[in-house]
Amino acid sequence: MLEIPTSPSGAPQLVVAGRCLDEPPSYFGESGAVAGSAEEAISVWAAAWAARDATSVRSMYSARFEAPGQAATAEWLEQRAEQVASGPLPAPQLDDVEIATIGADQRVARFVQRFGDNAVRKEVVVVREGATWRIVSERVIEVL
Repeated sequence: MLEIPTSPSGAPQLVVAGRCLDEPPSYFGESGAVAGSAEEAISVWAAAWAARDATSVRSMYSARFEAPGQAATAEWLEQRAEQVASGPLPAPQLDDVEIATIGADQRVARFVQRFGDNAVRKEVVVVREGATWRIVSERVIEVL
C-alpha cells in the first residue's frame, strides 16, 4: 500500500520528485545518451568521448548539426566517430566550463578539453530537442 504524506494540518500533501517533461518521451526514441540539461549534455558528451563510446558521442549531435568551416557535416561526424574510437584520449572532465543562455532552448558552452599534455578551448552550442539537449555546432577557439 502506498502512503501519502500528510501536512501538519492532517491534509494530504502533494510530493513531486524530479521534474516534468515538456513532451512525453518517444516510444521509438533515438538510442544513445540523453541529457536533461545543457550542462549535463556537455558532461555526458565529454564522458562518452573519454570512454571511447563513439555511438553515444554521435547521438549527442543534432540532425541540424552544421560542421565547422567548409567540411561536409556527414564526413565531419564520421571523422569525429573515428577520432573518438581511436584518436587521442581526452580527460573525462572539462576545465573552465562556462555556459551562457542564448534563449529558452539554446545554450553556448565554452570550455577547455585536455588530451594528455595538449588542450583546446572549444565552443559548443546545444539546443533542446524534446526532452534532451543536442549539439548543433562545435568549434575550436584556441589550441593551448
